[in-house]
Amino acid sequence: MHQNPEERIKRLERSVQRWRLISLALLLTLVSCLAISCTFGIVWFLRGVDDEFLMIHAERDRAEEEHQRAVQAQREAEARLEVEAVRERAEADRMRAQIEELERKLNAKELPGGQGP
Repeated sequence: MHQNPEERIKRLERSVQRWRLISLALLLTLVSCLAISCTFGIVWFLRGVDDEFLMIHAERDRAEEEHQRAVQAQREAEARLEVEAVRERAEADRMRAQIEELERKLNAKELPGGQGP
């Protein structure tokens, strides 16, 4: 128990040096783990942002294509309606022409004899 004070001081100094070295190693380990975690976190976040950006871009493209299809369908429907209207007008004109022809024939029969048959 009665050791030389110088020897005891040297032993305590070596012990303090070991603890400082261990503390420094633990601190470096902690800082390294933190740096690696942050790096992976940033990479993971950026990859998620890229995926989300790509997903939003794809959704916008799909919506634009759907809009174009809807516009095209509307144009086709309008064209069909216009064609149908032209056909109906042509049919109406043909019917009018037939009616007028029949009226002329009827009038032609009535005029010479004064009365119809």
